[in-house]
This record gives sequence, C-alpha cells and structure tokens, in this order.
Amino acid sequence: MKDSLTQDFANLQAKDIKENYYSKAFGGKFFSKNDSKIIGYVRDRLDCLLEQKQVNEKEFCILLSSLLYSADRIANTVGHYDAYRKNIALQDRFVYELIEPIVSNAEIEIYRQDSNLLVKNLSKQNRQIDIAF
Repeated sequence: MKDSLTQDFANLQAKDIKENYYSKAFGGKFFSKNDSKIIGYVRDRLDCLLEQKQVNEKEFCILLSSLLYSADRIANTVGHYDAYRKNIALQDRFVYELIEPIVSNAEIEIYRQDSNLLVKNLSKQNRQIDIAF
C-alpha cells in the first residue's frame, strides 16, 4: 500500500486539487500556492486513510514523516519558527519521497510525553531533550 500511495502522491497535480487549509495559510509564504495545495491534500488524505483503517499507525507515521521531510526540503524558511523570506518568487518544487529507515545497532529510546515530566525520570549522564516547537 505504501508504494502505491507514494506513487499517487508523487503524481499529484495542483490544478486538480481544491484550496485547503495549507494553501490558504502557507501558500505564497512558506511554499508556493501549488506546493501548499499538494501538501495539504496529502496531509488530509493521510488522516482519512488512518481513520478508515487503510493504513496502520506505523504506516501512517512513516507516510506523515515522509511528507514532513519532503515539505521541509523546499520550505521558504529562515530557520526560525513562523519566519519566511518575503518578496521572493516561489517555485513549484514539491516532490513526495518516502523516507528510508536508518539502520543502526545503537540503542535508541524515543518517548512521547511531556518533556518536563520525562526529564525528571532520566539518567543525568546521558540525556538530550529535543522538544517540539
């Protein structure tokens, strides 16, 4: 299923997609209007696929991460939250690409909880808290 979805997402044409939250909020700022329409469509489609149980949670997370990485590659940003370069002609450059897993023998633990609570329970020797924006 992931391969066919990846192909479907890669072949999307902005002219075939109606305005959505992403195109209204981010089009012409962080992404071109066309790219933001595609990003918004893919995001909404992923939610539908999960809700309809056409993908499981792990597949959803892989597909969503792929969308985030693909969007981040072309984002018109300056490295600060909610900041973008003004007065620049944005090109349509979005390409949906599936992420590849990193193969590692390292022991990695990922937590999904309030970092203020988590930090109290971790060893003080080795901890890096990377909080979301």
